[in-house]
Amino acid sequence: DMPRPRQLLAHVLMRIEEYVTAEKQYNWLLREYPQNETLHYRLARCLHLQGRIDEAQTILDKTLRLNPAYYDALM
Repeated sequence: DMPRPRQLLAHVLMRIEEYVTAEKQYNWLLREYPQNETLHYRLARCLHLQGRIDEAQTILDKTLRLNPAYYDALM
């Protein structure tokens, strides 16, 4: 298990709209890198695209606590 291939896999899964499987990859990555605001944002986007708005908002809030100036999360 290496982070870079998982990150690339998650990206591809998002592109082909396999959001549930991408979510699993982002969760694995966040266990390894819990302070990475980009991974938090991407997980929130993944949840949003699944229609899980409340969970996505919770993750976005955490992203902004990690980095209040993170521009993607502010959009």
